[in-house]
Amino acid sequence: MAGTATHLAVADLICERLGNDKFNLPLFYSGNIAPDAIHARAGYTRELKKHTHLTVGIGGADFQNPEKVCVFHERLISFIGENMSEKGDDYDLYLGYVCHLVTDEFFNISLRKKMVDAMDTDGLATEGPELAKAILHDMDIIDREIMAKYPFKNDVKASLSAVWDIEIPDMVTKEETNSSKSWVINKLFISECEESAPKYYSYGEALEFITYCAESIIERFKGGKFPALF
Repeated sequence: MAGTATHLAVADLICERLGNDKFNLPLFYSGNIAPDAIHARAGYTRELKKHTHLTVGIGGADFQNPEKVCVFHERLISFIGENMSEKGDDYDLYLGYVCHLVTDEFFNISLRKKMVDAMDTDGLATEGPELAKAILHDMDIIDREIMAKYPFKNDVKASLSAVWDIEIPDMVTKEETNSSKSWVINKLFISECEESAPKYYSYGEALEFITYCAESIIERFKGGKFPALF
């Protein structure tokens, strides 16, 4: 459950490391925010998001359990096999989608655990609405800070604005991705940061996490246990 700005920064760093010529940038950036477009669905529930993120039956804390991580990996490999066996016109859309899912995996394994441990020390709930509210509070602030300060190499706003009406069948519809993308563009692409400070997450940690994710995703998908995607 990394923030939207984090997903875009990870995508940007992957493009920088591998070269823009390897990607259809509008599709790749759009794919990196597509799984969360489910929030735009009428009657949204948490279970719908678990479906788009391949985590049905797997909670955030479950990423500390190797067996649960293996289940997620099996689903991820199946998703790749079903949708990315050939490099069709929508390949980079699915590539971005997969990068989003793996970034959330890494977030749940590392940063989420750190935040939850700190909240537990402060006597806050470590599950349920109180936990979600505390995490989202800090992530929203850091999202703004990333968009204001992070040294993006590409014009992410232009890339996101260049393609519309994208869908991931059985996951998110064109209407949902359009609505979600409009929300992202209108919310994040501003110059100012939040005045309040995060308590359990910092911009420095976000920068370290972005670098770790980009490098780890590139390494993971060189081939081996996981398919070679880049």
